Amino acid sequence: MSNQQSNELGSILMGALTATTVGSFIFEAIGAFILGILGAAGAYLFSHIIVPAIKNRINKKKQEKAG
Repeated sequence: MSNQQSNELGSILMGALTATTVGSFIFEAIGAFILGILGAAGAYLFSHIIVPAIKNRINKKKQEKAG
């Protein structure tokens, strides 16, 4: 293999490695962003829908026992 072919092969391998690394980083960042959005949406639903529904059921059962 000549010196020029060796340099071309090296640059191709470095380019592939860099592209893979950058692509992996971008996909990880997008995944983390999506997980953050899902976590925030889940917390909102839990605190504004599920907790009040549970409190209403508990209060109804307490009123039935007292009543």
